[in-house]
Amino acid sequence: MLTLGAMPRVPADELLVYALGEDHERVFREAYDATHDYLQHLGARMAHSKSYTFSTVRQTRRKLRQHLWRGVNATIKVVSNVRDLGSHLNVASGMFGTTINGRINEAIETIKRIAHTPYDYAKKAMLIRTNAHAKASYGVEAAPACDAHMAHCTSAVAGAIAPSCKQASNAITTAVGQRPRP
Repeated sequence: MLTLGAMPRVPADELLVYALGEDHERVFREAYDATHDYLQHLGARMAHSKSYTFSTVRQTRRKLRQHLWRGVNATIKVVSNVRDLGSHLNVASGMFGTTINGRINEAIETIKRIAHTPYDYAKKAMLIRTNAHAKASYGVEAAPACDAHMAHCTSAVAGAIAPSCKQASNAITTAVGQRPRP
């Protein structure tokens, strides 16, 4: 693989091949075909319906969509974003964060459940920090979170860690509620 100029990686239970530089398209095609050959020599069968390719270059994505891969004698889906390794991988100019937005929605439901527990506000704030915030922020480094989802999460936190009133400020409530008490 390295002699072809490509870099193989095996994250979790997947196989990733990537190529860089001006000749990346040709290098990738050769390396991907070599990967198919290697797997077939091992006795494996490629599931092209479960495979995908991607590129940060629009022209390369267009060419990959039309390429017939010799190992499977079929085209392989080309993606610009995909859920991978617990987060959302974006390789095109558009940023998608459907995975993180789903996690934020789950965290909001967790916050609502915490809000209905008999604990005092300090204990609820601690439960939210250790449980809901960890759930909501997992993978946020790799994909953008929707501002509306984040605002809804902030509102749920404010409602859970302080008494409600007509002139409450979510920003002040969450800022004060996250400070350790002496």
